[in-house]
Amino acid sequence: MVADDAILFNETNRLAEALWAKTLRTEGLNSDPKMVSCTLYKRLWSHHRGYALLYKDGLVVESDTLLRSSIEAAICLCANFYTEGGLWTQLKQDALHTVTSQIKQAREVDDKDLERDGEKARRWLASQMEPNVSARKLEMKTLADDGKVPMLYQFYRGLSGTSSHVTGLSIMRGVVTPDEPTMQEAWTDLTKKTHHLWQIAAVLQGSFCHALLLDEDALAEASIALAKRLHVRLDAAGL
Repeated sequence: MVADDAILFNETNRLAEALWAKTLRTEGLNSDPKMVSCTLYKRLWSHHRGYALLYKDGLVVESDTLLRSSIEAAICLCANFYTEGGLWTQLKQDALHTVTSQIKQAREVDDKDLERDGEKARRWLASQMEPNVSARKLEMKTLADDGKVPMLYQFYRGLSGTSSHVTGLSIMRGVVTPDEPTMQEAWTDLTKKTHHLWQIAAVLQGSFCHALLLDEDALAEASIALAKRLHVRLDAAGL
């Protein structure tokens, strides 16, 4: 990480730390968009700290996995901010979708205990749903559109095929052949030059929306100021 990027990363870290301190003092009902945002920001802050440690230790693939998770949390933070009423209903729908799928899997392997526990959870989740609201999986593309962060979704998709999942391309990154002995090294260098910028983008986008929901205008403005500096770097990197 070049010196200017390191400064930007550290300033982003300090902003997020300050906003996390504000988050810890926030109270409300689970259904309040502000509290949904607090829960999502806890995850973004945790992923960001983990990313920083892994990146520093040169664990590129591992840090990419946390980068993708950071982007996912940031997309949800933005969608929660821009969606009327927040994401509470959508989160319950997704939970019901997941439990229903687990029940189906339990039946397929004839696991009666898991099926029984799943049905209990399903009934409770269903009782928390509003009338005429059914199970539905969260879709990152839709959330990114709702949250007005299409660029984050592009980063998210790119990481899926190149590092965060076991794919042909992600595994072949570690293959050295006689005709291309430097392929792995070149790819790692490219990743280390750009992916920390994606991490900064995720934290700043998520922090901006979260700060606005908490009425922390000064921190929201600080996010904007850092984002302007980041865009200069992204443009320079052709991203």
